[in-house]
Amino acid sequence: MNEGLDLFRQLTPEEMECRLRRCGIEADSDSIGRRAERKHIRDSSHTYSHGQDPTSYRQHYRVVIFNLAVLECQPLGAGAAMSGVFPGAAGQGEYGDVGAGGEGRGEYGHIGSGVVGRGEYRVSRSGAGGQGEYSDGGSGAAGQSEYGDGGSKAARLGEHGNGGSGAAGQGLYGDGGSEAARLGEYGDGGSEAAGQGLYGESSLGYGRGELRGSAGVLRSVAVRALYSLGLDSGEVELRAMGGRRYVVTAITPVMAVTGRPLPEPYRSALAELDLRLGLEQPGRPGLMMGMDPEFLLLRESNGRVVPASRYLPMDGVAGCDAGPPGTHGVFPVAELRPEPRGEPRALLAQLMSAAREADRLITDRSLRWRAGGMPLRGWALGGHLHFSGVTLCAPLLRALDNYLALPLFLLEDVRAAARRPRYGVLGDFRRQPHGGFEYRTLPSFLVSPVIAKGAVSLAHLIVSHYEDLPLRPLDREALHAAFYSGDKTPLRTAWPPLEAQLRALGGYAAAARWIEPMLRSIAEQQSWDETRDIRGSWQSSARAAARAPHSRQDTIQ
Repeated sequence: MNEGLDLFRQLTPEEMECRLRRCGIEADSDSIGRRAERKHIRDSSHTYSHGQDPTSYRQHYRVVIFNLAVLECQPLGAGAAMSGVFPGAAGQGEYGDVGAGGEGRGEYGHIGSGVVGRGEYRVSRSGAGGQGEYSDGGSGAAGQSEYGDGGSKAARLGEHGNGGSGAAGQGLYGDGGSEAARLGEYGDGGSEAAGQGLYGESSLGYGRGELRGSAGVLRSVAVRALYSLGLDSGEVELRAMGGRRYVVTAITPVMAVTGRPLPEPYRSALAELDLRLGLEQPGRPGLMMGMDPEFLLLRESNGRVVPASRYLPMDGVAGCDAGPPGTHGVFPVAELRPEPRGEPRALLAQLMSAAREADRLITDRSLRWRAGGMPLRGWALGGHLHFSGVTLCAPLLRALDNYLALPLFLLEDVRAAARRPRYGVLGDFRRQPHGGFEYRTLPSFLVSPVIAKGAVSLAHLIVSHYEDLPLRPLDREALHAAFYSGDKTPLRTAWPPLEAQLRALGGYAAAARWIEPMLRSIAEQQSWDETRDIRGSWQSSARAAARAPHSRQDTIQ
């Protein structure tokens, strides 16, 4: 619990604010470093208390979190005279799953409406989907920045993914445009049934989906703020700014005191976590993995994105999904969704099968397939990995960040840095109704079959043995800043100790065939090229597999 507590204590309020803003979270340094002074009043008859900034008359909230799961969300009122606590049900109420991911499978997460288009679409000047292919954005056309090389306003909208009129200025929270657009970054979307209402079976959110709307945004910002500062359990206070924007005003980590039990609801949540972790077997033989990496279809002659929905169905191992704001009702992003498997080799075989199906369905051979982090300006793509048969906890997420996201960062194209912090932040996860979770930090590793094989095999190895992987270089302020800015140089020096620990794991020898080519690419300081057509490399992947596993021809170029 709170393995990064020392890191948190070392940060000044100004450093906390800087770190949070780096991760796409607004914060108030004047108050964030102060411990909350008000007592935690649970008597609903006591509706007045002091402690809030009397100059602020915006709604405030206190979010109680354990192991990155929301236990309680308490509205505190607006201003000093209206800070009553609505207790909900202590240890039960509103256990919304959180994480900073989008809806379901897609990187963008909003759900389109209307008939799936069969043509090629052009975004109009108002940001609404028009007719034709997706074209380059103009200098001032709201929403057009997502579709090519736009002007200055387009660049701002491309980075933050805000769509529709009035999107400029609404920042990192996916506001603006239609309701579908606002169901983006922060885990909104999914069925209401998945949320299971206010009272669920698990205080840690196992086996449920995400809460929708503002409630989901609020919880997600709180968890993301806690994780960004090295914590996983405690209280986060936020100020509502309107438009689904929240500013972090206080963070109080929960700390165990020798000889004294934790207070509720932490005590019950800890007991449940300990029970679940105690049931896991060494090496986690019951681990299952799935994925849904994304790619784009590009008509290179005019630089336009052709909607994947023209060729691919909504469902299936090769399908289409939602795109950035401005593409509502259209599903421009292509995905590969191989059937989940327990072993990396079997999962990779399913991935190859899904790639062959996509190649069969996409009959236009003139289209280029693009993957990576941001192969076109404004089009952020993800390589989402799904896990079940393992208990989600902060040490597992931090192991994935440091031992998986970091090496892929060293290989990514410089263009991919523009994906953050809107997408691809450290610790980006989403719980799933089946009881597992989705890790959403990675860019689309479809850039190369070699990278895909290495990423999948390495992810399985890490999740199977994460308790043996304790290094956390990304906690260090300089390296944390380098990750978000795209500066690879300092992180290259931090990688060798991580690599040595991975090689020492008991299961490494069995996975080395797929991991070693990727590690050689890191050692040679290679980077993938997101302007490259990946279709040919996936067509020839079956022939490449027949080569010697450690052949020098296994490179990402």
